[in-house]
Amino acid sequence: MKERREALSNLCLIFDVEGIDRDKILAGLMNESFLDFEDCLQTECAKVYGAEYIVTRNIDDYLTSEVKAILPNEYLATACSSA
Repeated sequence: MKERREALSNLCLIFDVEGIDRDKILAGLMNESFLDFEDCLQTECAKVYGAEYIVTRNIDDYLTSEVKAILPNEYLATACSSA
């Protein structure tokens, strides 16, 4: 796992990723409180965009997230009640 994160960090020195800046990718790679880099990156993106929630079927993957993770049915209930 650590070797993969280091390899991805090194790739960030060579390539740009469209849609998110390099600092956010590197912050995600350095954040070891997430087991899955993709989950961490989604959290970093959600913070940048000021998202209230991350909608996912795997809320346990986001226990350390600064952005609250909710189930799809919870989101729909919230969205429908405010309409």
